[in-house]
Amino acid sequence: MRVLLLSILSLFFFCSFMACDGEPSKVAGTLEPPNILEPGKDDGIGDFVNMRGRISFGAEVFGEFVEDDQLEGWFFTASAGSVITADNSNLGTSRNLDSTLFLYGPKRDDGFYGSVVLVFDDDSGWGTHARIKDFTIPADGEYLIVMGTFLNIDRGRYRLALLCNSGSCLVPCDENCPSSDPCSGQICSVSDGCIDAEPDPQCNAEKNILVDKAELLTGEGNESDDFTVRLTQEPESHVTVWVLSSNHDEACVYPQKLLFCAVGFEETANGCKPLEDGFVRDEPHWQRVIPVTVTGVNDYVSDGDVSYSLNFEVVSEDSEYVEAVPESIPCVNLDMDMELGSSGMAWLLDEELCAALLPLVDGHRAYGYLGQNSARTIMFSAVDLHDDLVESIYNGVTTRLPRDSSQAYAQGFNSEHTWPQAQFDKIEPMKSDLHHIFPCDVRNNSIRSSYDFGMTNNPFATSSVLGASLGGRVAKVYQVRPERRGDIARAHFYMAVRYRITHTEGMLFDDDVNLFNGCINDLEEKVLRRWHEADPVDELERSRNNRIQAYQGNRNPFVDWPELVEQISDF
Repeated sequence: MRVLLLSILSLFFFCSFMACDGEPSKVAGTLEPPNILEPGKDDGIGDFVNMRGRISFGAEVFGEFVEDDQLEGWFFTASAGSVITADNSNLGTSRNLDSTLFLYGPKRDDGFYGSVVLVFDDDSGWGTHARIKDFTIPADGEYLIVMGTFLNIDRGRYRLALLCNSGSCLVPCDENCPSSDPCSGQICSVSDGCIDAEPDPQCNAEKNILVDKAELLTGEGNESDDFTVRLTQEPESHVTVWVLSSNHDEACVYPQKLLFCAVGFEETANGCKPLEDGFVRDEPHWQRVIPVTVTGVNDYVSDGDVSYSLNFEVVSEDSEYVEAVPESIPCVNLDMDMELGSSGMAWLLDEELCAALLPLVDGHRAYGYLGQNSARTIMFSAVDLHDDLVESIYNGVTTRLPRDSSQAYAQGFNSEHTWPQAQFDKIEPMKSDLHHIFPCDVRNNSIRSSYDFGMTNNPFATSSVLGASLGGRVAKVYQVRPERRGDIARAHFYMAVRYRITHTEGMLFDDDVNLFNGCINDLEEKVLRRWHEADPVDELERSRNNRIQAYQGNRNPFVDWPELVEQISDF
């Protein structure tokens, strides 16, 4: 259809310009032009018209033509018998622009403006600009102005003005256009009269969960798309809507947990809490519109565009909402053909290397440690979820679909700060930095406590253990199972660089003897370096790094370039 349209447009413009068969090049509405737009397609004007919005009488709108085949659409409402002018005038319009104007309408009950143009013009206005002058509106309704350029030759900015020459022009507001009824499908506007409007979703008589987009497009360069979710009717109980990516290696979702509290409640870190006596919200919590952002994950592999979906789960004691689960949203993550490549830091050492790495790790997006969509929820429901299972970092036991920290704890899981919280005063952004937070079973989380990592007098243990230090140089150390020793080591190296000599509210990052200014003590560092060499980076660790980047916006460079560890003599 696109080729056909352009061919007909080109022929029509050429004939208009050359005055084919002796007809004048300006058309005042008496000469019927060909059907240049195919009926019954979307809104009846073709897929490639950029619908810009409403234009009011006496108002001006602006735009710019920057590419071939660009068509801009503006709509307005007018009353029968009104005489109007649509003018692409010289004021605010590029001098080299050669514009065209087409008028369609009125809008039909099926939402189409029709395919037969009512009137069109090439260059009746100033210079080569278009102007539809003194056109009489045939019937009350909504009309569409389509604006283009002559054969894509000359482009530039445009200024489109809509004038009412005679008559009221506005469709009057009467009893059929109630301005105070949000469910009428019409509103009374001072500037536009009685115009069609989308009814408020709450006018829906059924309990539905509304999602405002039917498909999404993301890109591996952290390119995102978004949509909104809302309820249509007051729920009998709280409603939780989970938004989950079918492929966490292609896209991350935030927030994933959408909470709609019932009347008389408000959202807290622990869920919906009753409002204090006497307090009334201006708008019930359940009526809010929640925006959701979906960001493409970069896998640094040229694997082509990948399709995935966003799936919804609903949890509520209101059975009607449980049955109103939205349809899945089809999505595509565009492959950017980006490769990780070399760090370009092969000749940097020690402090120079740390300074060069700092921009890669600094200033990440922190989600906090408490709340419905905290770092812990992200960790359990996306970052460390593989085949519906989450694995404990220390002993490898798994739990199925823990979703958030509350569900995880009920299944015997907790969040482990491999860099102990006590060594950074439990403050942000360290506390919620996903690069050093891992899922862990409650028992091993408690056993590790805040002990240093090291090798015990049981060096051949296949599971993580707490014991006396090998050689007896320190009282106790925590020895990680062989499969995840490198992961722990590289997380520590990241923390040492990320928060090196960092001050928070006038205080040093930490003044503990085991962690001075973000540094690792010598005994622990020797063990971590051996763990780093013995347990190289694997696909699971790379996947985790990619997913965290999509959420936090930063990466662990020692996962990307393990060789950099040897270029820093002391962490």
